[in-house]
Amino acid sequence: LPPVPLYSQSVQLLIKQFNSVPQGEQLAVLQDILGGVDTRFTQACHTLDENMKLAFWHRLFHSRRLDGLAYGQLTPNSQVLLTRLSRVGLNERLHFLWQALA
Repeated sequence: LPPVPLYSQSVQLLIKQFNSVPQGEQLAVLQDILGGVDTRFTQACHTLDENMKLAFWHRLFHSRRLDGLAYGQLTPNSQVLLTRLSRVGLNERLHFLWQALA
């Protein structure tokens, strides 16, 4: 396995590429990743191991990119979930993300 700093660079690059996408298109990018649509973002996510996928999703959430991301377009259940996640501690949030990725 490559060293952790290499993975960290991979996550940082993916976050940087994601942030370069116009904000109005970012939700679609995330939906494509979660839906397994064959895009450059999905391919990049698939090259990450589970811990780095967790790091990617956590960094997106922690940076609050997901909170403001076309929030009005999210379903009511998704809005409730994001609100609850924003109120829990780091360990609980990581546990939730780990379970979601599994």
